[in-house]
Amino acid sequence: MAERDPRIHHGPAPHGVNRIRAHLGPAPRLSDIRELGFAEVLPARGLRPRVALAQGIWYVATGLWPIADARSFQDITGPKDDVWLARTCGMLIALLGGALLFARARRRIGAETLFLGIASALALAFADALIATSGAGTQAYLFDAALEIVFAGLWAFGRGGDPRRLKVVSWNPGGSRAPRAGRPAPEAPRWR
Repeated sequence: MAERDPRIHHGPAPHGVNRIRAHLGPAPRLSDIRELGFAEVLPARGLRPRVALAQGIWYVATGLWPIADARSFQDITGPKDDVWLARTCGMLIALLGGALLFARARRRIGAETLFLGIASALALAFADALIATSGAGTQAYLFDAALEIVFAGLWAFGRGGDPRRLKVVSWNPGGSRAPRAGRPAPEAPRWR
């Protein structure tokens, strides 16, 4: 009888999961992937995480406002024919803010977060300017449009962090990479 591999669960599993596990072999460890040289960027410090925090809080607060209290929202921004539309837009804006806060909490401000911050700020600034100039809303929309332009500018021109504090390791698939001091050279993962 063949010796059982202790890494594989040999009990009953739905849809042949054990056969798939046996075919693929053990999953690579994160340390193996890092040692092989896949790109890794350490968290950035600087202005952009602060912008993500400020914009995220602003979006969550202003997005939940028409949901929580539609009457006070309309007192400040002007009467709305379709309150459900204001609430729907509010939910979407609150979700944008949640995504920015999530990226800030993870301390990973990448290109996706940068795009989300700039694009959402410019889109909302454009919408606010249209509403304010058409007479459908109050001057609060002009204030929000100006604030959105400030957010977009801070994202675009604010530094992501000190480049000396970033550690970028490029992927070197076929080449050799010197091992870190005091560590043996990494072995290739055992994928079958």
